[in-house]
Amino acid sequence: MPANAEDDLISLADESTVTSSVSSSSIATTSSKTVANGRSPVKRDSFSHLAVMMKAKKPYTPISPPSPRIPLSIAFNSMQFASRVSSGSSILSPLARSYHADGSVAQFLQEQARSPPTAVNPPTSDYSEQKMQRLESMLEELDEIPVDDEEDDNDIVQSAHANKASVQPLLPGFEPLTTFPTRTGLVTSPTPADSTEPQRLPADHVSRIIMHAWETMGRDLEVLEEENRALELKIARLQKLRVVPPGRSSDQEEELHTEIGRLKYQNEQNKTQKATMARTLSQKDVEIKQLQLDLDASKHAVELAERAATTYAEVVSERDHLQAQLGDDRISNSCLLEDLIQAKDREIQIFTQQIDDLQEVARRSKEEGPNREPKNLAEVRLEALNKCEKQLKSVNAKYATEHARVNELEDLVESFQLKLEQAGDLQAQLSQKSADCDRWRTKYKNQEKMVETWKRQIERAADENTCLRGAAHLVKPAIASKLSPVVMSCSECYAKNINCDNKARCRNCTENNEDCARWRCSLRHHLGQCARVPCTFPHGEDGWLLAPEPRPQW
Repeated sequence: MPANAEDDLISLADESTVTSSVSSSSIATTSSKTVANGRSPVKRDSFSHLAVMMKAKKPYTPISPPSPRIPLSIAFNSMQFASRVSSGSSILSPLARSYHADGSVAQFLQEQARSPPTAVNPPTSDYSEQKMQRLESMLEELDEIPVDDEEDDNDIVQSAHANKASVQPLLPGFEPLTTFPTRTGLVTSPTPADSTEPQRLPADHVSRIIMHAWETMGRDLEVLEEENRALELKIARLQKLRVVPPGRSSDQEEELHTEIGRLKYQNEQNKTQKATMARTLSQKDVEIKQLQLDLDASKHAVELAERAATTYAEVVSERDHLQAQLGDDRISNSCLLEDLIQAKDREIQIFTQQIDDLQEVARRSKEEGPNREPKNLAEVRLEALNKCEKQLKSVNAKYATEHARVNELEDLVESFQLKLEQAGDLQAQLSQKSADCDRWRTKYKNQEKMVETWKRQIERAADENTCLRGAAHLVKPAIASKLSPVVMSCSECYAKNINCDNKARCRNCTENNEDCARWRCSLRHHLGQCARVPCTFPHGEDGWLLAPEPRPQW
């Protein structure tokens, strides 16, 4: 029961009926535990400490939401359902005592501690130990009997749900619970006008329960009733079907059922294990495929890395070559520039010396005083300027010469670079030509070998056909050729030791779809004529060997 419902139940009663109200609110839980285990001893319980809370709490009027009423047709194990008003005689625990407001709370607690424990009468119920033992034994036998009745069980359950009213008669000893409580159901909530009036206790004892617990217990009761009917019908059916073979004791029957149950359990375990193994194998296959994909991706990445490393090595080697070439060019150019700088430094020193001389001349001219003639001074300065101009022109000419020389050297460097590039191209062409020469040399050697072979064959053929004398070849006759009646049999008929005719393709080879080859003189076959008379093998004009006498039978 929720906490707010307990608060509502506690606050509706006065101090004299508080304890009974609290006990009635929890009677459903206590009764359900009693049904589950009717033989368990009752524990000592006391809720007297709630008296302080009940005394301090102010009463108020709760307003419960409207909800539909659910009727209950059958009471479950004589369970007492609570109504809106609780009875004064209801208890929460067998050893608990109701609190009366005559004295203080401390006196009430002392009296309860001094009072001896009294025997508790268990609640009356329809529980029967013999019936429960019989039901348990029937359920055990039902589990041990190997009967394929899944479809029958489904039909039984469907019929039980469809026809709740028309149920077959139960087994002897199983009777439905038909006892009804004095008052069941919900009491309508009070109106605002009624809630202000003092509560009137009914003459009979009425218990109360909230709507949530009422609906839950009603649904549980209906489910339990349906399950009980289905189990009883199933037990009756199995007892009718159960037949013990003659000559077999009940112990043997039980052992047989036990062994069958064990084998069924092992079979289920094996099925579960196989399913688990199949799932594990499928997972492993997926992991293997994923690893293979990862491995392929890694191989592809490694190949790309190797290609990149090869390209990088080629680029690095080319860079080192270019850096070395550039360093050589810089060294040569730096030597030329140093020589040019030294020459220019010498020229600058010369010009500086000349300027110093001119300054010295000017200083002396100033010291000689104004008595010196201006004409001589102008001539001297003009001569000095002309001399400086000549020197400047010579310096410019030298600078132009050196600059032209530097340009020539740069052109030489560029030409050298072009020549180096041409040398690389020529080296590549040379390697290609060398490969072509090797290929042509190999081809020439092969041609020489073929020529020698042909020469030997020509010499062998020109030696008066020595190789073909006294030889015979297996040749397939033409379709239109006509053979002698005494021609030698074909190779297939000779090997099979059967008679052969004189057709281009004998009957045996035609029926068996085989090649019909006959012996023919080599000179007549290759050269078109046989000059030997007589020939080693007797043959006709067409060269096919003849049988001088009938072939012996094997």
